[in-house]
Amino acid sequence: MKNEIEARACLEHHHISEILETGHNYIVIPYYKNRLSWDKNSPWLYPVDEAREIMEFVHWLNNAGYAMLDWHPNCAIFDIENGLKFIDFEFFTKTSSIFKDFDKSIDFLDKKTGDPFLDEFKITSYQKSWLPILGVSFYGLMNYSKSVLICKRFFYYIFHFLPVFIFRRVQLFARKFIRKYFWRKKYKFNEYFLIID
Repeated sequence: MKNEIEARACLEHHHISEILETGHNYIVIPYYKNRLSWDKNSPWLYPVDEAREIMEFVHWLNNAGYAMLDWHPNCAIFDIENGLKFIDFEFFTKTSSIFKDFDKSIDFLDKKTGDPFLDEFKITSYQKSWLPILGVSFYGLMNYSKSVLICKRFFYYIFHFLPVFIFRRVQLFARKFIRKYFWRKKYKFNEYFLIID
């Protein structure tokens, strides 16, 4: 909660959700109705235009000398009226460096920094969290035309994303099936069954 409040105190940007009220152990932010229906279990790639907006904001934040460390897709909401709003600054922190190039920043790279706090709480990087759901490099996302992106993402979707998605769905179903029918042991106690999963 301290980081959430500090982020709003340090930064002014129209993409940062405002805090309406704070208390001893709570904060209140406005309600945003997300127009983007994508989530981590979606069978579709993350939309390009929205991804570009997110990259531009996190670049701006890194350029101001701060890092989010955990900037996965669910940190951002695309409100129907207000557009992009970042709502989660749980690991927000000041960094010792200002990065003019986003692809060299702490948030972008999947590398250890030597800073105990940053290395412990750094969860997100472009390579780990965004490339798998976008299907294109950061350079491609920000510079390629729509037609080129459509082609590249189509082939990525067919030959990589969709097979991985189907495999994970089958794996999840198999786990549930095995747990339900093979790992459950029943022990009769009087007239009742004690079920242990």
